[in-house]
Amino acid sequence: DSGSNAVYRLRGDDLEPWLTAGLSRPTGLAVTPAGDRVYVVDTGAQAVKVFGADGAPLADVVAGDGGDPGWHFPTFAARAAEGVLVNDTLNYRIVSVSADGRVMSQFGREGDGPGAFARPKGMGVDADGNIWVADSLFDNVQIFGADGRLLLVIGGRGTGDGEFWSPTGVSILGDRVLLADTYNNRIQVLRYLEGAP
Repeated sequence: DSGSNAVYRLRGDDLEPWLTAGLSRPTGLAVTPAGDRVYVVDTGAQAVKVFGADGAPLADVVAGDGGDPGWHFPTFAARAAEGVLVNDTLNYRIVSVSADGRVMSQFGREGDGPGAFARPKGMGVDADGNIWVADSLFDNVQIFGADGRLLLVIGGRGTGDGEFWSPTGVSILGDRVLLADTYNNRIQVLRYLEGAP
């Protein structure tokens, strides 16, 4: 909850505050595949913070070394096969972070064509390890291989099936890809055919 600067968790039917200290605008969250670490993207602090499954703070993820610009308005996170992905929105890149908090790789660039980003937002990873990224300014969803190679672009501005107006969220549940189509006030559901090129 970026408004209350806290992360909540659901216990039965109750929503309770879980992480409440030291956050200035949490906007994204992902849990590692093993479930032992929670990554919180804190846009207000320009940081990615790592917590244990018990909520104990462990570390901050450093975006890079001397030549790296560091985090610039990171916003979303998604679970990946070996850790998590972080959307570093105004650096126009997706950063792959290992389960132990090391930056492993990154892809993306600012631009106005396929494979580039303007306002990358939500992400999801499908059963084949492909990375789906919603871009709210391009009104599309781009699909990349695990190596960051562009595979497919879906959408464009519109109100029809497969068209978007400021998509911001991606969630993948089995063979269903749910896309939050913000200004069309709807969720579009696509079927992912595993192993399809």
